[in-house]
Amino acid sequence: MKPFVVESSPAWSLAVQDNLLVSVWRTSVELGGIRATDVAIERILAQPRFPHYGSITVVEPQMSLRLSDEAREAGTRLQARWKDRMRCSAYLVEGNSFAMAAVRGLTAGLSLMTRSPFPIRSFHDALGASEWVAEVLSMPPTRVRETIGAARGG
Repeated sequence: MKPFVVESSPAWSLAVQDNLLVSVWRTSVELGGIRATDVAIERILAQPRFPHYGSITVVEPQMSLRLSDEAREAGTRLQARWKDRMRCSAYLVEGNSFAMAAVRGLTAGLSLMTRSPFPIRSFHDALGASEWVAEVLSMPPTRVRETIGAARGG
């Protein structure tokens, strides 16, 4: 199966391949993107061969880290709904700037505070993220990178 873009907007994009969901947040986290993510997860897990899924969240350098209360609450509900079916969550935050390093540190700290039932890791490059997710999901790393590329191009 080839990766495909589920939905896209100027602010975000979602792509899926098998039981991998990649979300790219370009400028802001929007309620529509969170709703589309929920639907995409539901579709993945409706397939009997996929009892679980993995996720890569790409945070682009121009993305605002400010969330509306609605988006924050919707994101919290989404995580609570699917936490028992999630195998891994990777955050891809590329760049060497102080801001990008701070975002990677923030995601690492949040994963410790939430006591997630699945592993969460933050990466500075797509190669590292794709290799880790591929190992967890038993999928070739090239397929993971293709899905990241599809989401970024969407």
